[in-house]
Amino acid sequence: MSKPLILYVHHNTQHIGGADYCLFKMVREVARSGEFGCLVLLANESAIAELYRRESIPVFLQPAAPLRKSVTALPGWISGAVAESRRIRALTRRYPVRLLHSNDLFDFTANWAARRLHLPSCQHIRTILDHRKPTTRLLSWCCRVGADRIFCVSDAVHRHLFGEAKRQIRTLHDWLDFAAVGHCQHPAQSLRQELGVDSQAVLIGCLGRQVAWKGQHLLLQAAPRIAADIPEAVFLFIGESPAGPYQQQLQAMLASSPVRDRIRFLGQRRDITSLLSQLDLVVHTSVTPDPLPGVVMEAMSCGLLVVGPDSGGVVEMIEDGKSGYLYRCGDAQALAARTITAWKQQENAPAIRQAAGQQVAQKFVKSRLVAQLLQEYRTLLQ
Repeated sequence: MSKPLILYVHHNTQHIGGADYCLFKMVREVARSGEFGCLVLLANESAIAELYRRESIPVFLQPAAPLRKSVTALPGWISGAVAESRRIRALTRRYPVRLLHSNDLFDFTANWAARRLHLPSCQHIRTILDHRKPTTRLLSWCCRVGADRIFCVSDAVHRHLFGEAKRQIRTLHDWLDFAAVGHCQHPAQSLRQELGVDSQAVLIGCLGRQVAWKGQHLLLQAAPRIAADIPEAVFLFIGESPAGPYQQQLQAMLASSPVRDRIRFLGQRRDITSLLSQLDLVVHTSVTPDPLPGVVMEAMSCGLLVVGPDSGGVVEMIEDGKSGYLYRCGDAQALAARTITAWKQQENAPAIRQAAGQQVAQKFVKSRLVAQLLQEYRTLLQ
């Protein structure tokens, strides 16, 4: 008897982010379980597709423009849904697909195709949008109407998009797998050698794609105050920096910063585990609620001191003063004050580092979360 076949659908872009990596990690584990077969339908070719191919997971492409978060974009949603539905129907004629799993908020169109094909569907939500906006309410409604099961990567996502609704909604956290996403490469030299700093430097890292909602400007604003209290501080910005207004803003802030000689932009890196092992402290700066930032989880798993905003999925990861430090979201002065506290209270650091590692090890366990997902699939296919 052949394995039930699952088709995963994602409106990916050329810029690889957390949602792309998390879907890959999930599909990889499902395929390796041996219980289900896996196909993946993407909107664009990118480096992430090669990761699937290395795992012998078939990848198909349905070229599509990014969907805009606006009610005026509704015609684009509909035309995109029609094109995607045709592609999905074509795939189901070639392969005996039994279930559709879409990967983010705008992938709800796959649920419509599943309805027409009389197939069960589930949708992963990895985004937090302002629930007061009509667009968000419309997207939430589309998800609830279309999907047989909705997986939210954090309780914060559940609350923001669906309120107290529980019938078909489950919280399913992501998990860590550095090796799976290629973050285990080793640099040719140590980070301090690369930077030309001595062993006394306090390396403060801010990791993530440099886009406005990720808020790297907050750390640039906070850096002078932090440096006044931590004279050895060196601020490292690690991550892709797409060309555009936000990159220009960051560069202008850097040029005018009184501590610009202590600030380094390292760009996109693949040696994340090595970098984390050499940092003294990690700061997360999202100015809007972050669903479940993988970088916070990664830093905590490495036993680092982490300072993050008191919003989104971060509060499900960090217990303030026990496994990390929280500051008021979007407040550069609060970020500076909490970062200084995190470093100055060295007597608390060993306990906090240990608690951070334990928090990740106990809450974001791959084996348990994969087992939960597989059980949901079995239920949907009954």
